[in-house]
Amino acid sequence: MYALLTRFDDPSLAVRFVEHAIAKIKASKQDTPEQIAALTAWRERIAKAYNVRPEASKADQSSERQGYLLVTLEYFGQKTSTQGASVNVFSELRVTGKENPVSFDNFSGKCPFNQVEKSLSDLIKNAEQAVAVAPYNCSKIILELFLPCIHLEANVAAWEVRNEENSTRLLGTHRPFVIRSYERAKNLTSKNCIENKWQHLNATSADELCDKFHLHKKCPSKGALEVRLDKKIGLKFCAELPTDLTDRRGILEDIINAAVPVALWFVEGNGFTPEERDAQLNKLLKMDCVADFARLARTWRELREDSENNDWKHLKLLCDCPDRWPRLPDNTQDDDLLVSSY
Repeated sequence: MYALLTRFDDPSLAVRFVEHAIAKIKASKQDTPEQIAALTAWRERIAKAYNVRPEASKADQSSERQGYLLVTLEYFGQKTSTQGASVNVFSELRVTGKENPVSFDNFSGKCPFNQVEKSLSDLIKNAEQAVAVAPYNCSKIILELFLPCIHLEANVAAWEVRNEENSTRLLGTHRPFVIRSYERAKNLTSKNCIENKWQHLNATSADELCDKFHLHKKCPSKGALEVRLDKKIGLKFCAELPTDLTDRRGILEDIINAAVPVALWFVEGNGFTPEERDAQLNKLLKMDCVADFARLARTWRELREDSENNDWKHLKLLCDCPDRWPRLPDNTQDDDLLVSSY
């Protein structure tokens, strides 16, 4: 890398060269998180040493169009002791560069939460067929799941779906996905706050990102976390969450209400200290993928599957960007708006 720097009279040219190299490597989809992390670290180090403002930052995304399947689940409550909680399901297909949703064979309906996975196979297949042709010419979609707080920690990666050959696969290996918040999608104040914070997140280099996130090592009292996150762009929650479900949900509610765009926490103890957990979260943040949703979803998928000790499977990621919000009915409790497919 030093040899590369000496070839340029202006260090900024070396930084720009590496920025464009990163973009090309990402576009090839043949990179690894470690490769991008190494190039990004070099870029940030040289940019800082020579006071060069990184140009590409999070905007070094490929010009290739990407399809996003937005699946929103609205908590509907418990119908019977045997049925369990039900959700309203809404689906929508978006493509980068297109303001309006893409028409595809989707549906809205109501079903028990534990049956949502049965419909995802068809939704994914129908969405990819719709954007595979001109004028979109997209490849595999990224799945964005908008979950209500009560289901935010559900192990959706273990949901069973069917691939193109109708064989069963786990969702976590079948397609890249990210978890988003249903409550934020319904709250205009939260959406405005996230848009403002996202601008700061997008302008923050990977080298600075770890320090810009709020680090929490002790379990907070109710409401305390929301206050601390008021001006923060992200959260690294390295404490143990309460075992009591009501107290646990209270903390998740504070995270949602603080409208912090990115939150990372551990669903259960994995034997690590808060300091060790912080180091693990920093590894993800330094991969320079947080503000690029397609890359974030793919990186998250790779980390979970490549982990020898399943360390990443204990980690939960909530990420909301202002680029795409689902278009939901004003009154989602009105059964007349739903066409059930279950």
